[in-house]
Amino acid sequence: METESREEPPARWVGRATPRPPVDPWATAEQPIVPPHFAPPPQIVYVERPRPRRGCLFTLGVLVALLAGAATLLLIAGQALRGLIGGGVAAPTAPPEPSASSSSEPLPTTAPPARPGVGDPVRDGKLEFVVLGVSCGVHQVAWALFTQQADGQFCVVDVGVTNTGTDQVIFPGAGQYVYTADDLRVRSASAANIVANQGHLDLWFIDGSATITVKLVFDIPAEATLATIELHDSLLSNGVTVAVTGD
Repeated sequence: METESREEPPARWVGRATPRPPVDPWATAEQPIVPPHFAPPPQIVYVERPRPRRGCLFTLGVLVALLAGAATLLLIAGQALRGLIGGGVAAPTAPPEPSASSSSEPLPTTAPPARPGVGDPVRDGKLEFVVLGVSCGVHQVAWALFTQQADGQFCVVDVGVTNTGTDQVIFPGAGQYVYTADDLRVRSASAANIVANQGHLDLWFIDGSATITVKLVFDIPAEATLATIELHDSLLSNGVTVAVTGD
């Protein structure tokens, strides 16, 4: 039995298929195109420029000046009118004359405190001093084979020194001074101090509450007169002054 052959129909060209773009689910619908003659006229916005305020400030300043001038004129006019009504400006009154009692009585004066002298205890720092005696006009001090000659004259001052504290202190003999009557300051002569104190060094170690007696020698001009002695408990202390007179 023969099979019937079927012929395939010839292919017909229709055209290339154009792929469609993917649809965006979030895209909005296109706005319809409005013809130009249906479009609303464009809006015109007017912007006003700020005006300068110089004229306002100038006008305000002129008004303030005019008001101030008017107030000054009113004040002057009021003072003049008050002077006319009151009979002119009153003459200044003379100050009261001081009474006779106040001018005749002298003002009270306070006498300065007396300066401590020989025999009076004075204190500087931890040391208390008492000047026991003064001898001037000495030309030489000697001890054993040692002597010291004065350039002018020696003034030998005997001083009692007491340590008012509880700790040991050092009293420097060379840190003491005298003043003459013509205000000449003279330091103690260290070498003469050693001879006058029979070989003791010019430094004294004083225990607490102890008292010693030292001789301090000062070489002053021959024609000078001793006036005061300045005693110190150390080289840097303020010192205390005692009035003395050499015999």
